[in-house]
Amino acid sequence: MKIALISSGAEPLPVLKGGSVDTYVYYLARSLSRLGLQISIYANKKSHIEKCKNLEFKPVQFPTTKFRKVNYLIFNLSVLYNLLKEKFDIIHTNLSTTTIFTSTFYRNIVFTSHSAYWWRSRSTHRMQIEAVKRAKAVIAISRFIEEKMKLYRKENVFYVPNGVDVNLFKPARHDFTKTLLTVCGISRQKGLVYLVKSLKEVHKFHKDFKWLHVGPLPTKENENYVYYLQILKLIKKYGLDENVTFLGRISLRELIKIYQRSDVFILPSLWEGMPLVIIEAMSCGLPIISTKISGVEDLVKNNFNGILVEPKDYLAMADAILHLLNDKNKIKSMGQNSRKRAEEEFSWQIIARKIKEVYEQIL
Repeated sequence: MKIALISSGAEPLPVLKGGSVDTYVYYLARSLSRLGLQISIYANKKSHIEKCKNLEFKPVQFPTTKFRKVNYLIFNLSVLYNLLKEKFDIIHTNLSTTTIFTSTFYRNIVFTSHSAYWWRSRSTHRMQIEAVKRAKAVIAISRFIEEKMKLYRKENVFYVPNGVDVNLFKPARHDFTKTLLTVCGISRQKGLVYLVKSLKEVHKFHKDFKWLHVGPLPTKENENYVYYLQILKLIKKYGLDENVTFLGRISLRELIKIYQRSDVFILPSLWEGMPLVIIEAMSCGLPIISTKISGVEDLVKNNFNGILVEPKDYLAMADAILHLLNDKNKIKSMGQNSRKRAEEEFSWQIIARKIKEVYEQIL
């Protein structure tokens, strides 16, 4: 079976600094090739993909103009031009624009929908619906996305979640240091203001906790810069300066070490598709504190491998953090449950086999 797997093009592979769609494409391509499928991966020209059996890298230039939509448009047209030079059994897309373009020339398109809240933009909404209708099969990475997809088509909608390399992201022994970790961009969607408010309450009982944040820090030109300043202002106001460290963007190797040295992973998001960082944290054996939102509820079983609270409820989040910091045995048992779930439900080997079944079903 010959498959063309198309990335977003925005990030070189392997992704070292965010970009969950392209991370998905990279690991899925490698895992599918190990199952004997012939994979051609169309990705950013700057990618460095190790040579391996059944996997061929097809470099495509990703423009760097200041117009984001134009960059994606040009990338997709370049991908389409290259696709027409070869024959494939299936084209596996990950963006609605790519799906729409390729559907003009190919029938067997599998579209993975990564976003749960595409209806927030009218134009994105229209394109997503068109992509869902044109694809021969749709893969939804969360149950919530699956439910939304089925509003527009009744057949060939499959729930297959994100995956993780359980051999790369794995637990390591470390001392208990009361280290809380978040890995995400800084935007209102991620709800970090509410986490800071919860940490004010935690500080009353644990003066020595640490909060490490990994992710790109907004610059003055960025739309989220004012929100970032608001977070910094609250940290100073609550006297948490000594407890908080913003690490910015770090390498994949450094990120894994940070996961392994942390005690609790927190993601206070207001909405998500299916956060890959939670799966990575689970695979590293961390208990999860997060919010009761789509995607997250597919990953975290309340009081089993983590604790879920309502979005924006910073007092409930503070209680959850205190509950774990006061009970090292609970951290250990929930962390073990996280690792077990990652191995049994979210390893890339398992995810790749499920996606291969989707391919076989539509041929």
